[in-house]
Amino acid sequence: MVAPMLTPRGVFIGIAVGWLLVTLAFFALVVIAVVRRRRYGSVGRATEQSIAFGLGLEFGTLYLVNAGPTSQITFVVIVGLIAITSWRRGRRTDAGLHVAGAALPWTLLWATYLWALMNEWNDFDVGSTVQGFLAGLAPMAIGFLIASRGDREVPRLPPSSIRWTPGSRTFGTMGAALRSSTRIGPFGAQELVTVVAIVGVQVPLGFVLAIAKVPVPIQVVFLAVVAAGVGTEAYVRSMYGPNRRAFEAFSWLGEREIGRLRAQTGEGVPITKAKAEAWLARHPDQPDQRWIRAEILLLAGRLDEGLRTAEEMPEPTPLARVERLSTIGMAQWLAGKDPDLAGLAAAVADVPPGTEDRLEAEVILAAAKTRIRMADGRTEPGDANQPLVEVRQLLGRRADGQVGRAFRKRLWPVFLGLSLLFGALNVAFGSIIQLGG
Repeated sequence: MVAPMLTPRGVFIGIAVGWLLVTLAFFALVVIAVVRRRRYGSVGRATEQSIAFGLGLEFGTLYLVNAGPTSQITFVVIVGLIAITSWRRGRRTDAGLHVAGAALPWTLLWATYLWALMNEWNDFDVGSTVQGFLAGLAPMAIGFLIASRGDREVPRLPPSSIRWTPGSRTFGTMGAALRSSTRIGPFGAQELVTVVAIVGVQVPLGFVLAIAKVPVPIQVVFLAVVAAGVGTEAYVRSMYGPNRRAFEAFSWLGEREIGRLRAQTGEGVPITKAKAEAWLARHPDQPDQRWIRAEILLLAGRLDEGLRTAEEMPEPTPLARVERLSTIGMAQWLAGKDPDLAGLAAAVADVPPGTEDRLEAEVILAAAKTRIRMADGRTEPGDANQPLVEVRQLLGRRADGQVGRAFRKRLWPVFLGLSLLFGALNVAFGSIIQLGG
């Protein structure tokens, strides 16, 4: 029998070094992309495709580094979701390169095993070695084949879709405006920074805890808390500057409206069509609630009824008149017509200057301008959200911290719950495997 020349320790060290090099290279690529985005306004397709491939490569090496079956399954699911999302956006090249990049590390590892077997360095099982190599080669080849076919045109979304494409009029329009110029390749910049931050902290920290022989339950809880904190802060703090200012203004307005609605009904604002219908069923028409009822009718897709309700909104104050005209304009905008911005601006001018009501009216007008700019066919939402960026200056310190207030309380529990779940499943699978062995 030939003495093994390819030892498990040597393989692990090689994988760890490979992951470190891939990670450093990917971080450098992301920095280049961010610089290009801010300097030239565009990352460029070549850089986008490199990032798609690079992130796949990062997940592929992490799959080999992480011995936990649940974590490995998680990486596979994430790679699949990213590929599907890119495909649906018409970026077949990105989808294919991402899959190919994810499969490459596995393919190279098993190619090394196969080479060692052919040179009689180790007495690996021939069948298992060939199967392992083909398990990586097949998806890698498919990924490159998909990439070679190029991108495709994406069918235009129907007007009722919640998602946004250039020129569409949907409830997703404002979200798209507030996230302008933040895509780096097939990924949102905030999501990409969040994933990189979590992985960059959690993986080495996990090694340290394992080497220190910290009890597994404590490892799971500690890593989950770290992932939740790092992920949340990375998402909050990585929002692009102009988008942050636009979001702060729009979120400040939304926070005031939500507070007002809770005071009247004890409930928040529904965010889906089904929840909108349920809200409408629970709350009969009342004059003092028509300001929100009209918007919820529009969210439910009942445009004609929403317009009628908006027209019937009372106007006891100058701000109420602004709200009425704004809601009427939103109904008209969703129906494909441009609202009367001049009339809305005149109503805003009638609100007493220097008051909170005037600030709210100014933000309402800025939001209306943004919606119109997003629906005129522009492909760069960053140009469209400028009215919100400008009105943010009027709010001063009132809107400071809006990003954190909007996202921390929502994201931290989600990250913590998911991390605890995957950690617990990882331990459970490991126990099952040990018992089976």
